[in-house]
Amino acid sequence: MGDTKTMYQVDDLSLINYYMTSAKSELWNPGAPGRAIKYVSELNEITEGANVSYGMSVAAGQQDDSLMFEYAYGGLIVFYNGYAYGQKQEGVYLKRVLYIPQSTENTKEAYVAAAQKRINDYLGNNDVIVSYGGTISSLDSDAEDPQLPVITDDGNYYNIKIKGRTYKFYIIKGTSDKLKPPIYNAKNLDSNITVTSKDSSIPLDTTINVKLVENKNIKDKIGTDNYITYDINLYSNAKEASIEKITNDLFEVSIPVPERLNNKSLIVYYETNEGKLEEHEVTVKNCLAVFTTDHFSKYTLAEKTNAKAETLEKNPQTYDGIMKWVALGSISIFGIVGTVVYVKKHNI
Repeated sequence: MGDTKTMYQVDDLSLINYYMTSAKSELWNPGAPGRAIKYVSELNEITEGANVSYGMSVAAGQQDDSLMFEYAYGGLIVFYNGYAYGQKQEGVYLKRVLYIPQSTENTKEAYVAAAQKRINDYLGNNDVIVSYGGTISSLDSDAEDPQLPVITDDGNYYNIKIKGRTYKFYIIKGTSDKLKPPIYNAKNLDSNITVTSKDSSIPLDTTINVKLVENKNIKDKIGTDNYITYDINLYSNAKEASIEKITNDLFEVSIPVPERLNNKSLIVYYETNEGKLEEHEVTVKNCLAVFTTDHFSKYTLAEKTNAKAETLEKNPQTYDGIMKWVALGSISIFGIVGTVVYVKKHNI
């Protein structure tokens, strides 16, 4: 029996998102445990989706299609801008549980229908299929994790087919807080720009990258020199690709308003490849300029004028609290308790 270990759980629709969007989801793949931690919804709330990454030197783990769970454990490191901040022996645990409403009838047909509806409501049209699997008692004795038992109402397990691969899942009734779908949110610590979206096609590990851009030609287009331009892009390590555009929903982008734009009427401009200007209406909330878009590129926040507008540039504002956040974030990821973290033991 090994030492007591702390594990970060990924379950429910966050786990469905992980299996759907990860190019290499098995935790034995290089880098997969660190990527999977980004899918822990409670941890993402604590860090506000900050553009940090996680690495793990796996010392132990377990993964097999016959199991109701998988995990990886080892030395976990938090990275920011290429620098490592702290290390601790921790792990990530993929808990194959999907929650359904308490009002669901106690039949396997009703369970399948309720689970399929939750997945469809979250993913939209997709190829994820829920079906009855069998009784839990019929599984191999080591299929369940004895250190983290899951109590079901009906004693059954269910199959969920994702991208051609079938996983065994518990389906259990959950409280309203368990039924909330995950929302993508990310923050760039240098600029303090944030992005959120309800679109389920976005991998939950996606990081926002921001560069300040100088474009002196924009002044004539927008009729003012009171502007700032950012090049905003998203990248998912799990998908191994940039996230350039979504079709099912919109991104909400929040940009800190520079002092020189305070109390001004604001607009955001996007310049297309053809050189045309695209306007995005701005709402100011708590000193943040908020707008929506379905794709990412260079965006210019500017004072609204009567002239035609659009351009790109960068924001001199920096996030002075980076080191403070890293210190707090290290405490958080290495010491979170409650639903995110649990203590358990495993055979090594």
